[in-house]
Amino acid sequence: MEDDCGIKNDPLELTQQYLDIQSELEAKIDAELKDQFRGFGFCHTYWRVKKKILKKDYGMKWESPADLNPNMCWD
Repeated sequence: MEDDCGIKNDPLELTQQYLDIQSELEAKIDAELKDQFRGFGFCHTYWRVKKKILKKDYGMKWESPADLNPNMCWD
């Protein structure tokens, strides 16, 4: 799935299974990253933690925007 700018996003994020756990997932990510500096490059840390939690706690395989758009630079 691509957004209006041509950036690919994982279609998992549109499934009911994902939408049902989205709030809980974000709370888990926030808890794990509570002491993390949220400056330049934070998106990579956020995506790494999100991928780990989705796999470990929910059995979901998710790919980050960086995974799906390897020719783009992310800060």
